[in-house]
This record gives sequence, C-alpha cells and structure tokens, in this order.
Amino acid sequence: MPAEAAGQIEMAAAPEHELAGKDDAGAEKESKASEPAAPEKDEKGQGKTGEKGGKAKYSMHTGDQVALWLADTEVEFVLQGKRPGTKSYERYEKYSKPKTIKGVLDAGAKPEDLLHDFEKKLFKVTGGPLRDAKLDPAAITDASGMNDTEIVLLQLLNKCQRPVGADPASAIAKINQLKL
Repeated sequence: MPAEAAGQIEMAAAPEHELAGKDDAGAEKESKASEPAAPEKDEKGQGKTGEKGGKAKYSMHTGDQVALWLADTEVEFVLQGKRPGTKSYERYEKYSKPKTIKGVLDAGAKPEDLLHDFEKKLFKVTGGPLRDAKLDPAAITDASGMNDTEIVLLQLLNKCQRPVGADPASAIAKINQLKL
C-alpha cells in the first residue's frame, strides 16, 4: 500500500547543506556570530544608560520638563509617595518637604530621584521660575557661570530619551566634563 493511501506523506530527505542552521522543526537557528553584542549591564544586571549606549531609562517628555527647570523652580510632592521601610522611603520623607528643586537636592534626594519621582507623578512643578528655552547641553560653550543644580540637571538630561536621529555624542561629552 502506498504511503499516501495510509494517510501519510513521505517527505523527501533534504540535502545536508540545506539542513545546516535549522533545528529539528526546520526553523532557522540563531547564529551566535551574527547576533549583535548584548548591551552592557550594570552591577544589578540592568542595561546602562547614557554614554555607554544603553537605552535611556526616562521618557523624552521627562527630559523636556527637566530642561526647563531652574534651581528655584517650585515643586510639591505627594504625601507618603514611597513604600515605608525602604531606603528610598527614608530619603523621600526628608527630600519631599522642601519646595524648590535646589531644596530637594540639598535635602538628600539623589539626582535620579527627581527623574523617577517625576515620571511616577510623585511630584509636580507648582510655580516659580522656569527657563524660557530648554537647557541644551550641545549649546553650552562655557559652564563657569552655571550653579551646581544646573549641572545636575544637565547630567539628568543624559538619562532621558532623545528625538530619533539626534546625535547626543557631543552633548554627552560636554555633560561628562561638567560632572562634579
């Protein structure tokens, strides 16, 4: 009885060179040599941001807002915005009381706390001065007149996404030169 009559279809054996690079199901196997290198990871196993080429951790919207802040920009935090019993809660309870960006940083907030908390809507800008134009690291030629808060804000911009096609290399180099 022919194989077709028994409900089975015979498969012709494929030449050996056509099977190379396929698994048992015939799907293409990934070649290690053709894979791009894995992005660098930090000590916690997370992708690095900024100058190491990792994906930016914070949104472009957050970067746009940070680029308008000044040391005296007024902010207001939500009450008990962090989970009790954590280190970030202890810091938050201290730095959420001041009413300006500079005050928040002086009270113990890590610079990245500003980005995280803004994205999580744990604080909002309530008033005070804002820049007329966004802070642009690429346009800075002399940082001698900048205060510590402005330098921190510049560094935070490095952790935010940029428009597609933007080449941040020169801006990142300038930011890195300004590090405290």
